[in-house]
Parts: sequence; C-alpha cells; structure tokens
Amino acid sequence: WSYIIYFGTRQRHMDDTVRTCKKPTPDEAMEDSTEQSAIFTKEEAEQYDRQIRLWGVEAQKKLRSSAVLVVGLTGLSAELIKNIVLAGIKSLTLMDHRHGDENTVRTIQGASFLLLPSERNKDTPIVQSARSRIQILNPNVKVNVNYEDVDKKSDEFFTTFNVICASCSSTSTMIRLNELCRRNGIKFYCGDVWGYYGYFFVDLNRHSYVVEEERSKSTSIDIEDPSRKKTKSPKQRKRENYN
Repeated sequence: WSYIIYFGTRQRHMDDTVRTCKKPTPDEAMEDSTEQSAIFTKEEAEQYDRQIRLWGVEAQKKLRSSAVLVVGLTGLSAELIKNIVLAGIKSLTLMDHRHGDENTVRTIQGASFLLLPSERNKDTPIVQSARSRIQILNPNVKVNVNYEDVDKKSDEFFTTFNVICASCSSTSTMIRLNELCRRNGIKFYCGDVWGYYGYFFVDLNRHSYVVEEERSKSTSIDIEDPSRKKTKSPKQRKRENYN
C-alpha cells in the first residue's frame, strides 16, 4: 500500500478521545516489570517506561532493533530525527553531502535546533555539525553520519537499514530509493515542506491496519400498508352518508 498526502493551510480539528485504562494488578505489574528487565537494561527500562506503558513491550522491542537512514537535513527531517531518537531506535544514520554555506543554510532554517549559527561553516559538512546535538537527545541511540552524495552510493549500502526517510531529494533519487526499498522489504518515507505547503509519501510494502467505523443508529418508522383497509366505525359511516 502506498499513500500520498498533500497538506496546506487548512487545519483539521479532531475531537479528543478519552480512553479509560484498567489499572494492572500487582501480579500483572510484576510480570511486565520482569519482561522489561529481560529485554532492556535497567537504565533503558526507566527511560522508556512511560512509552512502554503506552504502546507495549513488543512495539518498543521493534524500535530498539530499528536501523534508520535519514537522507537530507531539513526542517522536516530534523523533527523526524528528534522524535525517533527520543523514542529509542537502535541506530540513526544521517546522510547529507552539503556544507554550511549560505545557500544550504537557507534550506535548513527549520533545523536550527540541530545546527546552530555558530556551527555553520562552509568548510564543514552540516551533518557533522548536527551529530553532537542529536546524540545529546538520547545517548542510548547510536548516531552515524555520512558525507557522501546519496546518488553515488551503491544499492548494497541501503539494504542494511530497516527504514529509509528521504527529504530534499530529487524525483529520480526518490524513485530509485523507493524501488530499492520495495525489492528488499524496507519501509520507505519521503516528504518536504515549503512554507505552508508540502507533500508526504509512504510505501510500507505490506502491512496491517485497522479502520474504525461508527455504527449508524437504527430508526424505526411505521409505514402504513395501503393494502390493508381500515374498518370504519358506525359514527364515521353516518357522517359520510350525511355529507
């Protein structure tokens, strides 16, 4: 399944859904604690405790085994990097061959929290400057950087990742990465933003999803059967004769 989502200035307002969670019994809490300790270190179990309670141990295990490649440092990819690193993936590789010159700085305005003005240097790759600030977000995630051009990398390089996210890339680059990911069962995301407008494309190969449908309320309506003749009362017959 593949999806293309375009978004603009229109905002969607969604009603908040309040969910009531059942409080676990002491035995269940002890069982969950034992299971977490067998998978994560004590430090990781404490760090990811709240999100494990939200989406469960199995989901956190998948995160901790995920190797993610992000191609292109932009405002959009900077938010992505922040979220997945804080969530606790196994490793992040950030690839961008650009240096911190004026033209590049204009395209990465939204990534200012990963690349401070004092760290922007035309002789230094922007991913090298951003690496230390990414690592601060979560020391348990391995952060790698690659200064090479994505179009010059061999196909074998990309097969080592579970997820590939591309931003600020040409159409030919995105098509190549998408086809490569589909052949190798890799999740693929790409997108970009220009002011109030942007695009987003996802190819998850094969996946399961749930669609919630609200049941319509049934309404009972009494419909008179024209074939049934009503029996008139003597008073009604008398009135008809009188008229």
